Amino acid sequence: MAYAIARIAKLKGGSVSGSGKHVDRTRETPNADRHKKHENKTLIGDERPLREVVTEMIERHGGKPRRDSVECVELMLAASPEHFTEGRDEINPERVREFTGKTVEFLREQYGGRCVKAVLHMDEKTPHVQAFVVPIDERGKLNCKSFFGSREKLRRFQDAFAEKMRPLGLERGMEGSRATHTDVQRFYGVIKEEVRLRVIHERVPDPPRSAESHYESSIQRVGRANNTANNRCRDRKPCVAQHRSQ
Repeated sequence: MAYAIARIAKLKGGSVSGSGKHVDRTRETPNADRHKKHENKTLIGDERPLREVVTEMIERHGGKPRRDSVECVELMLAASPEHFTEGRDEINPERVREFTGKTVEFLREQYGGRCVKAVLHMDEKTPHVQAFVVPIDERGKLNCKSFFGSREKLRRFQDAFAEKMRPLGLERGMEGSRATHTDVQRFYGVIKEEVRLRVIHERVPDPPRSAESHYESSIQRVGRANNTANNRCRDRKPCVAQHRSQ
């Protein structure tokens, strides 16, 4: 079963520029194949830097963000890898076209002109859309809480995206999962890479005391059992010798 994936990351200050450079591939992106960069496509907005278009949107509404204000919300919209490959080694272009079409509909319906940029990335293992919403409320003020300020609002965001994707055969992920929010970098671990485990032995913590105590008591029990067995063997030797002499 394939799932619709929707995650958010709240951006402020320098993180707006950083995410913009990432989405535009104007800085090194280790998880992207540079030979496929030409397959990426801008779906909403233009080629201007994200920092520029976000600032323009805020100034248009007469606002000047406080230092701690969320200026932009990044949306990561994707589907399980198997939805695009159908069990094959290659991505089905028709599946990508259908997914991007529904995703653009979702963004325009939910956020209208607040969505200042959306880009389809095809240069990574799994196709996905990276979109940016400037959270201007009905009063013309920056107000991220009005869109994503509670668990209930995050749930409604994910419900709405899953409902839009339902005609494509995609299901909503488990409701109530702890994975309701993730930042930009950790998102890629969900859709891109195989799981890799590297153990640094020097950093492996000591076992909890309860486990250690259990281990020690087990060793003691084994030791007592061995001593008992040895004692029984020594007791039997005279009997065996007497039996043989008879």
